[in-house]
Order: sequence, then structure tokens, then C-alpha cells
Amino acid sequence: MRGKMIAILSWLKVSSWAVMPIVIYLTLSGTCCPPCGSPGPPVPSNFDGDYRLIFPQTAGTSPTIDGLVSDEAWTGAFTYYFERTDDAPVGFMEGIADANYLYMYFEVTENSFNSSDVMVIGINPSSSSDDYRRLHIYPFVTGGAPADTSDLPPHRVEYCTGVFDASSTSYTWTSAPVPDSITVRVATATGGTDEEPILKWAVELRIPIGAPFNIPHDNYFGLYVNVATTDAYYGTAVQYTWPRNRIIGSDDPDIFSEVERGTPHPDLWGNASRTTRVGNGVYITCGDLRTNNVNTGEISLNGDNLFYATAHNNTTISGTFTAAQDVSATFKIANFGLPGLGSWANVPTGGPGVTGTVLTNPAGPEDIPATGSMTYSIGPWRLSQAERDDYSTHLHQCIRVDLSSTDPTTTFVNSSVQRNMDFVSTASPFEREARISTAGYELPPHKEAQEFILTGYGYNTDVKAGWKSGIKGATQAVPRRYVVSVPQGREMDIRTIVTPPSVKIPSTYWDIVPGKDSLGFVRLPVKPDNLVTLIADGSIEIATGEGNPIVAGPNGRDLRQFSTGESKIDTSEKYLLSGKQSPQRVVGALIGSWDGFKESSFLVGQAATFKVPRGAEVLYLALNLPRSGKMNIGGKGFHIQEVQTPLKDYYVFANPVLTRDPTKEYVSIPLGANLPTWIIRGTRNTGKIVTIEGKKFNVYEPIGAFGYIVKDIGR
Repeated sequence: MRGKMIAILSWLKVSSWAVMPIVIYLTLSGTCCPPCGSPGPPVPSNFDGDYRLIFPQTAGTSPTIDGLVSDEAWTGAFTYYFERTDDAPVGFMEGIADANYLYMYFEVTENSFNSSDVMVIGINPSSSSDDYRRLHIYPFVTGGAPADTSDLPPHRVEYCTGVFDASSTSYTWTSAPVPDSITVRVATATGGTDEEPILKWAVELRIPIGAPFNIPHDNYFGLYVNVATTDAYYGTAVQYTWPRNRIIGSDDPDIFSEVERGTPHPDLWGNASRTTRVGNGVYITCGDLRTNNVNTGEISLNGDNLFYATAHNNTTISGTFTAAQDVSATFKIANFGLPGLGSWANVPTGGPGVTGTVLTNPAGPEDIPATGSMTYSIGPWRLSQAERDDYSTHLHQCIRVDLSSTDPTTTFVNSSVQRNMDFVSTASPFEREARISTAGYELPPHKEAQEFILTGYGYNTDVKAGWKSGIKGATQAVPRRYVVSVPQGREMDIRTIVTPPSVKIPSTYWDIVPGKDSLGFVRLPVKPDNLVTLIADGSIEIATGEGNPIVAGPNGRDLRQFSTGESKIDTSEKYLLSGKQSPQRVVGALIGSWDGFKESSFLVGQAATFKVPRGAEVLYLALNLPRSGKMNIGGKGFHIQEVQTPLKDYYVFANPVLTRDPTKEYVSIPLGANLPTWIIRGTRNTGKIVTIEGKKFNVYEPIGAFGYIVKDIGR
């Protein structure tokens, strides 16, 4: 996708040196620099040029259409998350292509399997007004899961062709036989706990590139995707779409818009291509947003706060990896929980008592190297007395980062990625406060308040483990689900009460203690395919030629905050962290490698989760310092918690990406993927009505999620 990309990450909790949840929305609108004479294909003017997807070519064999996405033929596919998170995602879409077919995979979480659940795919291969196609896939013809879980649920596929009349802004659709060359399979899975199961369904399909779709090779084609999950108890339909938030429905409760006739206007469709002339471009993940404080997402009421976001570049043109040009990052802040669309403000920088260089907001522009990354940072921000008074009463905050570029050719897979999670250590139920905001949402017709449904989900524990939860300030309808009404223009505080299951979290503790140059490694024994979560705290001091030492946490420090004349640090040094990963922006950071920093190196920072590559037996940890060993450091060093576990089925249930082989493609593992996790997802009543299979549903839209990763139980 190209154009704006929003990502919400992490967790900040404000108190005097306490934890604060960070939610990060990342809006990426960027670019790559194509070789002379090899620009990307033009985007059709009748579709939304800010949204682009590339179907990468398979590396070898083609996917087996069995309703699963675990076979290695999916290596290199794009992954688009329906919700602004890749931590136990509510659903996602993948895509890849070979010489004859497009392959697409869809997975979604819901509370029950229903015959009115439906997936809609719109395609226009030529951008002509008379060249529209639609597929409707109903995963459950009769509703409910199959009696034998080894069987595929009975499903139905419909196909139609269409013409768009620009003068009346309406489509005319004609039913047609489903082409024999289309292959569809549906699969189901159950997780959560026995008492409160979490249900998933998945659709894997193969669409012919030739007739009747005639999908071009080099040019973009129009694409629209809508996955609707329905709930008979509430009479609701939640829609997950690409491009994001392009739902089907009518505002007037007396006029019902059907799925079959409610296709959005063409300028709300996105663009897709199977060309090899451009690649998947710039991306950012949940673990890429950080602050300088002790815990992941921590912000201080009385100290200097620095903010970091790392963007990655995987752009290719004509099979060659290419740099992305002039990418900037804007950091924003809102109250933690479920912020409204109008809740965001730019993160300030500077403040009373701040000395030295202040990196302003936005950060950049910067060029991101081919197959490399760029860490953007702003700050320090030291709160004024008025800000301390305000944030003292709103301890939890969300951080959002918007990336942008002036170059028009960058392609992005996700328009947004979000994590709004807090690490907790508990021996009993814990409570956290969150805020729900109505800012920026349109009030539904004939309503005086916004209605939200909140649903809790427990992940990464065995089905026999029992999660318990409650929400003060909300009305519980059924287990795990709550209803909240908030007057328009107002905000509401709720308190979540969570009792995690009594499970053992196998932890090992390590320390990196600074010496004069501290180029020694800590060696952690690991086993291939295991999951490893690292959580670090502490600080080091980087000695400078003049003045006080520079204090750095596990995320390191950006040398641009200190002039070379003041610090006398040689910015031309080669670091342990690869030069493609902007190592001078994270000096002193905790970093890792699978080969002793010969070829492999990556940022760990305050917290990260990895899948051990096949053949690896040691995870090397070190500080990101010059290889010359000329930089003197001191301080107490970093204390590291390691949680290493085998890959278990219930980890894969929450995050199917864990099945991927990290030696064959970059696999972004969600933070805490092997730790007990509780997530609360929100949906909002839009006031719209949609008809599916002759049944009327109130349309709800997803508005985000927040939750907790448990790092220790019983200590």
C-alpha cells in the first residue's frame, strides 16, 4: 500500500518514573527511488492512489489450497492486518502470485460461526467502467463449525460482473457462473479457554490470472476487500476492509444496503499489482516504537523523555533492493485506551530545564537504505508543571507515529499497525485504567451517545488455563463482552480487572555490566524454532570528552543530540550493529546476533521477541558500540529477563506468522508472543444498516485494542 500508513504501538504509564502504555499509530506515506527508466506502473486515476498492494512472486512451489497458510510456498507473501495491531491480530490477509494465479488467504476472529458471515472481493483488471468483478464467499452455509474438525465447513461461492455508471454513481451487477479455475477452501480453529473459547475461520483461495479475470502483469488493477463477521446475539456485523474503513451500509435505518449492492464507489477502492518492478516497500511493526525509559513504553513525569520509531525498507524494483527516500516521522500522543479520531496531538519537545540539542517533532526526512532500517527520534521532552498536573490525572497515554515522504512511488503493505500493551508482573488480579473517547466520530442518526462493545480475549495459554476479567464502568452482556455508552463529545474512564491463569513463566536472568569498552558478548543458549522474549532495564553511561556522561537505556541514544565538539564522539565509527540499521541513532543499545556479529545483527532494545533460526544454538547479546573499542562506558548496565519456550499450538493460534522460517524471510514476531496476553478489542455502532443473506444487521466498526502482557506470575 502506498500513501498514509498509521501504526499504533506499545504502552506508556505515566507516574514518577513509572510505566506508561504507548499506543502507536503509524501513518506511512512514502517512497522509494526507482532506477532511471524503471518507474513503477501508473496508478489508475479512478481508484485511491494512496493505497497499493504488491502480490510478490512465489519463490518456487505454489501454495496448496487447503485452508491453511503454513506451507513454505507462502514465504515472502504480503501480510495486511485488519486491526491496527500485529499482537494476536483480530484478522489478517496475505497475498502472493505465480505465473497463473493470485493466491489470497484471510483469517478472522469472532465469537460464533454464522451462515451470514461473508467475504467480498472486488476486482477491476483494467480500470474500465464495464470491467468489474465480485466474489462473495460464505464460509458457513448452515452456520456453526463442522461436526468433525478434520472436515472443511460447507461453504458457498458467488460470482458476478458489473458496470459502474458515473452519472448515477451506482453499479449494475449480473450474476455469472463461478469459474471452474477458482479454488476455495475454508478452515476453522478454536483457542482461548474451555469456558470462553475464541473462534477463528480462514479462507484460502486461488484466482486465475487469465480469463475471466485477465489480471495484468505490470499495471495496477482495482481491488476492494471486505470481511464481515456477524453476531446473532447482538444483531451486529463488524467489517474489516482493505482499504481500511471502507465499510458497506446505509445511514438511513429505513433503507437497507445489501452486501451484493453496497459496493463502495471506485475512488474508495485500492490498487494492487503482481508486477516485479516494485516491491513491498517501507514497513513498521509493533515492536518498533520505544521511549528511553526503563520499561517498554515508559514515560517520566519528572525526567527527560525521548521517543524512537524504527522503520524498515524492503523496497525492490526490477528485482533489485532500493533505498527509500526522504521519509519523515511525526510523533503524536493521546490518552491510553481507545482514543477517538480527534484525540491526537503532536508530542512536545524541549521544556523547562532541558539543555543541549533538542531533536524536534517531526523527525527527518531521512533516506532508508536498501534492506535496512532507520531509527527516528525526537526529544528530549521534559514536562512543565501544568503538563505534570494534567498527566498525573491521566497516567496512561498512547503514542502514534506518522511517517511520510515526498517521493510518490513507495509501496506499503499495511496502512496501520498498532500495539497498546503493558507488561505486568502479578501474583493476583491487577487493575488498569483506560479511556474511551468519542472525539472525531460521527454521531449515529437518532442517537445521543456513542455505543461501544468491548470484548476480552486471553491468548498464549493452554485451553485448560482460566482467565477471568471484569470492566468497571461497563455493562456485561455475556462472558468477555461489555457494552459502554459515552455521550457525544465526552470521554469515559473504565477500569479493567484481570486475573491471569496460574501458569509458570520459565525465566532466566542475565546482566551486561559495562567495562572500559564493553565489547564482550553475553551468550544465551537457544534451540532452533524456540521463541525467545527479552525484557531489559537499567542504564549505562557513555563517557564524553566534556561535561557529564551521556546516560542511555536499552534503546540507546541518538548521537545527533550531542554535537561532536561537545561529546568528541567520532560519528564515522563502524558499530556492532549493521550500518544499514542506522547504528549511530541507537548508541549503547542492547543488540543481538545469531553468529557473533559477523553477518547477523539486530536491535533488541527494551523488549523484543524472536524465533530462533534453524541451525542457531546461541543468541549473542552486546551493546551497540564502535568495533574499535574506543568508546568508554560505565554505569550499572542492563538486567535482562529471558523467557524461552518451544513453539506451542496456542502460540500459533494467536499469531500464525510463528510458523514461518526466519532463515527464508524476514519474520516480524509480535512482542510477548510466548507470554500470557489479555487483549480488549473495541467496536463502535456506526448507525448504519447492512443486509446479508436477507438478514438485517447493525454495522459496527473496529476502533482499536489495548491489553496486557504478563511477564511474571507469583514472584
